[in-house]
Amino acid sequence: AERTITIPAGKAVLLPVINVATSYSENPNLKTEEEMTSFIQAHMKDIAKREASIDGEKVDISEKHRVRSKSFEFSFPSNNIYGVKEGQTRGVGEGYWLFLRPLARGTHYITTSGACMSGRVQIGVKIKLIIE
Repeated sequence: AERTITIPAGKAVLLPVINVATSYSENPNLKTEEEMTSFIQAHMKDIAKREASIDGEKVDISEKHRVRSKSFEFSFPSNNIYGVKEGQTRGVGEGYWLFLRPLARGTHYITTSGACMSGRVQIGVKIKLIIE
């Protein structure tokens, strides 16, 4: 995906690199928060690639960039992309994130990419970030 985003100067930026999430609606066989967390951790082990760059400079995406959520409630809308029933559910997530201090005014180029499931799933985003 390619995005152009404009934000005011002085704002920090939080971006995902690659993440895994699940919920009771997506995986009804998972019955507890512990089971969801175990599911997530197993899939996190399968992440084969996690990369990012800012203005052409590579960022080492290490374990310090890894964050796991507590369980949270959310709603799936009707006709959602996951094909699950509309309504409330609980989920958990874990992944690698970039949390950037405010960048200088001007245009910055950020890329993130990752792969999991032995490379069968690959994601990537190119962001043109304009700081006004």
